Amino acid sequence: MSPPDAMSGRPADHPSGPGPDPSPKQEPQGFNRVTLMLAGLVFLVGLIPLVAALVLFQLHSDAEMEKAEITAHRMATLLMRSFEQAVEPIDALLQNFASNYDHSAAPYQIYEQLKDFSVPPSVVQLAVTDRNGVMVASSLAPPGPEKVDLSDREHIRVHMGKDPGKGQLFISKPVLGRVSKKYTI
Repeated sequence: MSPPDAMSGRPADHPSGPGPDPSPKQEPQGFNRVTLMLAGLVFLVGLIPLVAALVLFQLHSDAEMEKAEITAHRMATLLMRSFEQAVEPIDALLQNFASNYDHSAAPYQIYEQLKDFSVPPSVVQLAVTDRNGVMVASSLAPPGPEKVDLSDREHIRVHMGKDPGKGQLFISKPVLGRVSKKYTI
């Protein structure tokens, strides 16, 4: 045996040239193919139920939303019909009163007409105002010496300056009545 070569650490009697390296080659560090395929398979097995659950949740959510919209539409239609049935007779009553209203009548005569007028129990008060929004008469009390100015109320302002015979129904937000002392619309 010859002493090892100082540079390569091989025995000197072996030529250092191209040829097979007698030392075993090491595989590169990392995952081999089988491990990667198994990890991918496990990932897919976990991902498929997750995607299926998300799709089913979205379909269920869409179906519930559609069902809620249909129910809300039906409820709105029923409420609107009920409201129309409740308001229509009142509107007809007011139109009838407006068409038969005598502009030359005294406030006390108007009060007598209002008091004798047959109104549904839901009507708290019938009131007549002049073109400026000052109350002429109310069905609740005989006219007094003090004038009640209602021109600042939205439900009076909307009708000011319009032909009372062709007035349209206006439904206001709830307001506290100055004469009735009740919240009404």
